[in-house]
Amino acid sequence: FFLSTFFSLVPCSTMTVFCSPSLVTVVVLIVAAVEAFVPAALQPPSKHILRSSAELDETSRETTKYELLRVIASTPTNSATSKKSTQEIMAIVRDLETQCPSADENVLEKLAGPWELLWTAQDRTSQQVKSLTSWINPLENQSYSNNPNGSETGRANPFLPQPIQDKLEDMGLVTQESDPVRSSQTIDMKRKQVINVVSFNVPFLGKSRKASITVSVDFEPNFQDNRKIDVKFQACRVVVTDSPIDLLIPLGIIGPTGWLRTGYIDETIRITRGHKGSIFVLAKPSANISKR
Repeated sequence: FFLSTFFSLVPCSTMTVFCSPSLVTVVVLIVAAVEAFVPAALQPPSKHILRSSAELDETSRETTKYELLRVIASTPTNSATSKKSTQEIMAIVRDLETQCPSADENVLEKLAGPWELLWTAQDRTSQQVKSLTSWINPLENQSYSNNPNGSETGRANPFLPQPIQDKLEDMGLVTQESDPVRSSQTIDMKRKQVINVVSFNVPFLGKSRKASITVSVDFEPNFQDNRKIDVKFQACRVVVTDSPIDLLIPLGIIGPTGWLRTGYIDETIRITRGHKGSIFVLAKPSANISKR
């Protein structure tokens, strides 16, 4: 740097004076000695600056996140996820949970707002599944995947436990062809309430009608784990548009209780586990992440 600067400042008319090999060699040696003692901060930056560990972590996290969304997007909607894909998604989920960019104390505030369910299953390796209370009922997980092991009859995004939904479909009371089942969730931090809504189609009086199941859930922060909330199911509502069907079922003291723990959350997606081994991968609607 200093050598090039030196020669750039020398007038062209005087360059011939410095053309002798011995003099050039002396100048080079002097400049090299000066550069050796100049503080690094005064020297020009290298063209190959190493990225910080934080930048490397972010790159790794985004790569893992992209891979998760790619595999989920490849799964069929409302039909079986292959065993291979199920295992692949589970592995990526566990990996991403170790790379959460949000500090424990910031997780709850990031939960606020609307979310859309991308994929869900039950982690058969979790401790919760091994307990006697791991049976999934419709109210606790109305979006629960019945495909934890990649069976041929499971679904990527169902809204009822498999035996019940299969029966309703056999009876023609639930259809999937015209409009896929959609599951959404809104978390109100001020009211400490979670609203889960599943939208689907049902035949009514010879026509396909839009229907929804809405489950209202109250929650409280868990004071032992900043990533966890304790939940209590309060009510279930079933509505079929353009029909007299609008049923509100208060749950009261019989409403199930449990917890939800968010292992990963950023500005666009979140991974949450339930008290019965369920895994939920959700995305912010504003992120335009959808498999449909």
